[in-house]
Amino acid sequence: MSKATLKDQAARDKIESSLDQTFLVEAGAGSGKTAGLVKRMIALLDSGSCKPEKMAAVTFTRKAAGELKERFQLGLEVRWRRESDPKVKERLAEALEKIERIFAGTIHSFCARLLRERPIEAGLAPDFTEIECLEEQLLEERAWEDYLVEVGANCPDKLDLLDEMDLSHSDLEEAFKKLNLYPDVEIKKEKVNKPDLCPVRRDLDRFFKMAQTMLRKDEPDNGWDGLQDAIRTFQRWQDLFDLHDDRYMLRLLNNLKGKGDVTYNRWTQDKDEVEALKDEFGLLRDNLVKPALDKWLTYRHYHLLDFLEPAVKRYREMRLRENLLNYQDLLMLTAKLLRENSEVRAYFQERFTHLLVDEFQDTDPIQAEIMFYLTGEELGEREWTRLAPKPGSLFVVGDPKQSIYRFRRADIATYNQVKMLIDNTGGEVLTLSSNFRSLPGLIEWGNTAFEELFDPIDPPYQANFTAMDDVLVNADGCTEGLLKLPVSKISGNYPKDIASADAEQIADWIEKAIGGGIKLNRSDEEERRGLDEKAQAGDFLVIVSKKKNMTLYARALERREIAFSLSGGGDLEESEELNELLNLLKTLADPENPVSLVATLRGVFFGFSDDLLYRFKRAGGQFNFLTPVPKRADQDLYDRFNAARSTLMRYRVWVKNLPPASAIKKIIEELGLIPYALAGEMGMGRAGSIVQALELLRSWESRGEISFGGAVDYLERVLEEGVEEELDIDGGSTSAVRIINLHKAKGLEAPVVILANP
Repeated sequence: MSKATLKDQAARDKIESSLDQTFLVEAGAGSGKTAGLVKRMIALLDSGSCKPEKMAAVTFTRKAAGELKERFQLGLEVRWRRESDPKVKERLAEALEKIERIFAGTIHSFCARLLRERPIEAGLAPDFTEIECLEEQLLEERAWEDYLVEVGANCPDKLDLLDEMDLSHSDLEEAFKKLNLYPDVEIKKEKVNKPDLCPVRRDLDRFFKMAQTMLRKDEPDNGWDGLQDAIRTFQRWQDLFDLHDDRYMLRLLNNLKGKGDVTYNRWTQDKDEVEALKDEFGLLRDNLVKPALDKWLTYRHYHLLDFLEPAVKRYREMRLRENLLNYQDLLMLTAKLLRENSEVRAYFQERFTHLLVDEFQDTDPIQAEIMFYLTGEELGEREWTRLAPKPGSLFVVGDPKQSIYRFRRADIATYNQVKMLIDNTGGEVLTLSSNFRSLPGLIEWGNTAFEELFDPIDPPYQANFTAMDDVLVNADGCTEGLLKLPVSKISGNYPKDIASADAEQIADWIEKAIGGGIKLNRSDEEERRGLDEKAQAGDFLVIVSKKKNMTLYARALERREIAFSLSGGGDLEESEELNELLNLLKTLADPENPVSLVATLRGVFFGFSDDLLYRFKRAGGQFNFLTPVPKRADQDLYDRFNAARSTLMRYRVWVKNLPPASAIKKIIEELGLIPYALAGEMGMGRAGSIVQALELLRSWESRGEISFGGAVDYLERVLEEGVEEELDIDGGSTSAVRIINLHKAKGLEAPVVILANP
């Protein structure tokens, strides 16, 4: 149960009652951020302040959008049932009838809707296709390879120059992809003269010749220290490479820039002599090596960008030519459309009179810009930071302490800038501190721990600390607070051994907990679902820091017959069945490839031994299943290979006559691949990987792809890259321990959370 009076009740009341005011709501973990936004949406509808078709609720991820839609519809239905005022009930009924006309989705899907409504002004065909993840990666790589081929054919001197600057193709491709991620960032470049490394060579040579006379002949008991390692590194590089070549010289400088620490008992000279050598190397490193590297990087920077900018432009033009938009295109084109066209801006402000934004701490500057264009009063103002939202048109919810997506340009600086704009233009910042998720013991610990962590850091670079107020009251005898399960010392400190021991200990503890070792404080909703104080497998969430060790925790639970589900663990790329299937599909796509055929014959589908393959080759056999088995093979050899060849020929007919996904599904069914996976260790997850791969292939095919070879390439790439979401094959029908990696844990909750993998 919960306490009756909330310290932040006044702020919560304003969310539902002050509908003509702009708010930014700062809400901590478990404080009901999304619930507050849903209540605001319902209040706008039941008061008549907003029509259903004029409301837009935007959040960051598809998962969050799905949860928002579900909670909004449920809340609207409950509000309608309880309403006694006929006029209000009529408005609520209209909202329920038109619920599909209320936009509730991700910022990217919202931008796509805006662009489709006004495609002419945006310079787009209205039937554009949105691309993401693997599909975008493949297109990006195609654009990059085409660009390299074109440059190599027409301007090979550009590639030669980059080679002289020691820039590899992999370096260039990585930089190309980085530039594509941030098209709104203005890149500065300045052309400078090539640095002269002769003084660096001369001084380094002088120093190390002198230093080599002080280097001992034998290695110290505890190994070479940093300065000794630097001297030995210079010796090796001098012997192996031509240091008059700038490329090798710069690699050496990069190697030396972090070295130089000294352990005096590893030297045979007096401490004062070693100290003097250390100081001289430090001066050389700081005054010569590092400045030379900085000048070289500045020199390379201009030429690198000069090479990459046409590639970035070419890729952008390719997307537009093929009518494909990635996430950044959606944002950039929407911002440009609203910035440069006041009539379009006025249209959309009338089209969506109320904009509600959840998880605002995950918003980047372009999204903030769009938000203000859609609500700002001055239609002719092109600078979004000068706009004042119309009263009540904008409602923003976020927790700056959860701003963790800086790699996606979601930055605390953007959050603070928007917070200041709202506060300075007649809006108000509300704070929700009540926590409905955690029991008092955990709240008390969190407040104590995080107050020390947050306070010393200046607010512009870090969120302010706000103490959480506990709301829940723990029932007598129920477990709460923090429990530490220490891992005993593991010989050798090998990470896998430590994780294995940790997995066994956690699985033991969960088994005992489910057997009655703990009692849980159930929420009203859980009680309505018939859950009592006894713990179930589904009450536990195990979070691991490294996904490569997730299977250790899964196997430990499986040995105790405790149901589990894996998410974020890279099941696809690690799937034995899918990798075996890929070898088979490669063979069907290219019968003349002996490597894939041999891998297929040696694999689980045919089980040929190396001896059998050797005998086949000695008998004159060719590793191409289109070629008949040689007549001089003995009867056993002939029968085995002919049976395999017949199977492959039958599969080849399927792949030639059926759509790729249908042919692959038929092959999977004949091989019995899903039952085989189910029968093995962690079978549900393994079978789920096969089903998921098939669904991804169907999705790929639905975009008009018809090539079987293309399908095989796509599947191979899926296995290399992995996917963001794993498939739960039983649809969540079983109460199961969830095992998840830290990257995917944001926004999840459970009665018992275990931080694993120390």
